[in-house]
Amino acid sequence: DRTGITRTDLKGLLGNRASHIAEIEFENVIIPKENLLGSLDYGMNKTVSVALDIGRYNTAWAGVALAQACLEEMVSYARTRSQFGKKIRTYQLIQKMIGDAYTNIHAAKALALKAGELRKKNDPNYANETTMAKYFSSRIAMQVAGDAVQIHGGNGYYSNFPVERYFREAKALEIIEGTSQVLVQIIAKHALMNIG
Repeated sequence: DRTGITRTDLKGLLGNRASHIAEIEFENVIIPKENLLGSLDYGMNKTVSVALDIGRYNTAWAGVALAQACLEEMVSYARTRSQFGKKIRTYQLIQKMIGDAYTNIHAAKALALKAGELRKKNDPNYANETTMAKYFSSRIAMQVAGDAVQIHGGNGYYSNFPVERYFREAKALEIIEGTSQVLVQIIAKHALMNIG
């Protein structure tokens, strides 16, 4: 509650609608010395680095959870929906999408678990492992959400089916805490410096 701080809620987002996302503006705000983070002129770098690592770790798990929710909807719909006189679960392409989702979710979980183990140990590879986990799980979430919409056909496009919302939410995961395009460059640089 300081003078000069303005908070404006952001409305009309594609996803993350349940989050309280806001723009914060500081104008002539004086912060007491005891509230300084890090050393003068260097607190921002340290704070952003730690915040991104934690945010990427959390986003990796959000991707896993969202993909899992999509998979559960895919399986449920494939078991009950009939097309051309057959349950759609019997069609090979439906089975492929479900099989790919199941496998990729397991891989995303493994990456996120490994990142968590390294974080607990304060291992210096934690940041890169977290970046890989976030990159992979957000891409998988988007892929699985797209496949969930596809399996639902026209119904997947309606807001009364949860896969429509999951699809919107998945896109945000590819953007927040570092876009997939930026993260893959960070991962590649780490590989180029540490392999061979």
